[in-house]
Amino acid sequence: MPNKPEGFRELERRIRDVVYEAEDTIGLLHNPSCICTSQATLTPKCQATAMADIPQSHSATKPKIFSEENLLGFQDHGSIIVGYLREPKEELDVISTIGMPGLGKTTLARKIFKSDFVKHEFPNRIWVNVSQKPNIRNVLLNILKEFTSDDVSGLSDPTLMETVEYYLKERKFFLVLDDVWTTDAWNDIRNVLPESNNMSNVLITSCEKSVGEKATRSYELPLLTGPQSWELLQYHVFGELGKSHRDLKAVGECIARNCHGFPLSVMLIGGILAGQDDENISAIKEEWLKVSKFLKNDKKKQVSDIVELSYNKLPDELKDCLLYFAVFPEDYEISVWKLIRLWIAEGLIQGKNPEETVEEYVKDLISRNLVMIVKRTSKGEVKTCRVHDAVHAFCGLKVLQEQQRFFLEMKCVNGDLVPPLSEIGKPRRLCIHSDLEICSELWNLSSSDRPSPALVVYTKNKSLPMKANIWKMVQLRHLKTNAVITEIAEGDGGGFHSLHFLLIEDTKLFNLEMIVFLNLGLLCLESARNLKEIPDGVVGSLEKLNIEHLSASGVETAKKIDEMKNANQPCSSSP
Repeated sequence: MPNKPEGFRELERRIRDVVYEAEDTIGLLHNPSCICTSQATLTPKCQATAMADIPQSHSATKPKIFSEENLLGFQDHGSIIVGYLREPKEELDVISTIGMPGLGKTTLARKIFKSDFVKHEFPNRIWVNVSQKPNIRNVLLNILKEFTSDDVSGLSDPTLMETVEYYLKERKFFLVLDDVWTTDAWNDIRNVLPESNNMSNVLITSCEKSVGEKATRSYELPLLTGPQSWELLQYHVFGELGKSHRDLKAVGECIARNCHGFPLSVMLIGGILAGQDDENISAIKEEWLKVSKFLKNDKKKQVSDIVELSYNKLPDELKDCLLYFAVFPEDYEISVWKLIRLWIAEGLIQGKNPEETVEEYVKDLISRNLVMIVKRTSKGEVKTCRVHDAVHAFCGLKVLQEQQRFFLEMKCVNGDLVPPLSEIGKPRRLCIHSDLEICSELWNLSSSDRPSPALVVYTKNKSLPMKANIWKMVQLRHLKTNAVITEIAEGDGGGFHSLHFLLIEDTKLFNLEMIVFLNLGLLCLESARNLKEIPDGVVGSLEKLNIEHLSASGVETAKKIDEMKNANQPCSSSP
């Protein structure tokens, strides 16, 4: 479907804002204790870019889907680093892979992490993303969760460090510290790593040479050569090497050279050029020439510019779906099952058959190399996916630039919310990427003069206390959390009157007997292995129940719910 003019996109955003305001007002009127008035705020018109000259259409013919590991030349790099791992050592061996963003450091590390050699040699394999602004405590908690299922979130910092060192000291492990930006971050982590453990290895990825120099040895990823870039481009456009038409060779080699040796740039350009009608070579060449001109106009084009080009070429219906990845933490690996549920619940998928439509959306984003496959099922279907750091950063920036109220990320700093409630405006979603047990101020959203936004909560703790003011958030429509909802005091009363979508993942308990769900339509449970029974209070308005990795007794309860709902919309489960 051709893209709509930018003016139409702006009108569409304005209409969407007005609809949101109407929904909020109606919801508030149904809650006598929280009646307020508000005025819609319209977003300013976005500036058009020079990239608008490149055709926006994308053929319905889809190219082959590639995983993030289908990078030419990575076999050689992987073999070299695995060779390092095989060598005998006298103390803990630390290897660093260094290179600019977009060179494939994380992809290479994942390839090694999942290699047969590492799986066989190291009983304990640990992957931790450190990121540009690391929380060292969370890094240590992530390491520790690979060794114990106990709730260690309440440990003091000194005790936590001692516990991590205790578990690492006598075990043979392979630890990947992905995306380490500073020597300070590395030094803080290094303090708990047992130098005397000569059975184990640590692999670091970083953009900074100063970090790499702290390792036992460093491996710097080289840029792709011109011929390598052209081979990779052919692979992502045509699905195999040497298939390009002779009329496309010269312009294709020019495009490849102007990607300046960055694999990610080549892959994204390949995603733009793929899936066209092979019979119309003249039209294909014309589009290739426009892409070549775009790259040649500014020889300093960065990976971020190519990400933006890829985004601008997306059909309108896919743009918000891509931007939604900014809701998740950086480097977050999400199951396709869960992603689909979230997109549908958030209203990003339109049409009579959203289930079928959304699967095509996922495949389309993967085929354009904007979304990368991490794991597949035994049947070869995509199980989990993620976006590259550069794509994630672009999505977050784009949301802010377009002022769509799409989402707002909030963090806890010394017990306070940042940004403070007085400055958050009216976002449609609040994304919490930190521990919340001390963020009681969050629940004050309920007592302010605004409807409750959707909450997307990612906490390192295994419990999420929801006391007092949480019950006043009667306008909350969507809640996703990876923590156990606990500490529900008897007599609190109330409930999530407007909650329509609830997704709970990676929990060991499910204790919601006292919550009133008046309008819950979709309940998603993932890895709730200890769930014994789904409370009766959940069943009333439930239209659909999705389960994955549920306990046997929980599955039986799901079947009973299905029977109670007369099988109008049967429960679905994932293996």
